[in-house]
Amino acid sequence: MCDFAADAEAAKRLLVGRVLTVERVRQLNAKDYFYQMLKDNPEMLKVHPGIENELLRGAIDCHIHAFPDFVHRAQDMFQVAVDAAKAGMRAIAFKDHWNVSANAAYLVQRHIDDLLARGELSHRVEVYGFCPYGGAGTCFGMNAEYVRIALQYPNMKMIWFPTFTSLGFWRGAGHPERGGVRLVSEDGEVLPEVVEIMRMAVEKKVGVGFGHTDFKELLPLAKKARELGVRATLDHPLLELNKLLIDEMQELANLGVYVGTYCQPMIPSLY
Repeated sequence: MCDFAADAEAAKRLLVGRVLTVERVRQLNAKDYFYQMLKDNPEMLKVHPGIENELLRGAIDCHIHAFPDFVHRAQDMFQVAVDAAKAGMRAIAFKDHWNVSANAAYLVQRHIDDLLARGELSHRVEVYGFCPYGGAGTCFGMNAEYVRIALQYPNMKMIWFPTFTSLGFWRGAGHPERGGVRLVSEDGEVLPEVVEIMRMAVEKKVGVGFGHTDFKELLPLAKKARELGVRATLDHPLLELNKLLIDEMQELANLGVYVGTYCQPMIPSLY
């Protein structure tokens, strides 16, 4: 005789990708998720704008998604930059999954400088990433010519590898059949077009963000980055869809990759 209750409980524990369970996916997609989160974590009600400013003084945020974007964002680029300046931050960089953000970064910098000239701001935040200014994404493929053109923009100093379109992302999410942009061959070799882009990053002194991929691709990428002298960052390795183990993060850090332990996935109430 089947034990339906036991089967149902077992189904909840099934993994969707590497770490997400079916039950966790249901929780994250529940309509009352944020209300429940606040109920379970009343300390969050003490959080208010400006509470973190002292911690942000002199900080650099090289990974910001702001409006306009293909999905809603809470603030636009001007609002983010003004808040960053008021908090005393040193620098910010805007990331777009699909487009070059160099144009926007240039205009936002002009806006900040104008506010400073009029006395409406007392601190200048540099509108660039870990390396100066904006960036380009590669979600449509590792097209070296696209990156070469993007690097001619005055504000263009960050290259992000594929995010939601990468093979490693879908493999980590449990759907390798969806394919995606590949960075590393089946035998573990970084693909020639990826190496070419990495060489351009070194030549132009721009940073590289490894995007959303799995450890199977990240390790050879990190080794190649060290070999070529690329300044590489690991994008939010604690997010559930592309989560890495502590030992894996340590191995990448030992190869010279800057491990991005971003704030959002470190908040227990959220993740």
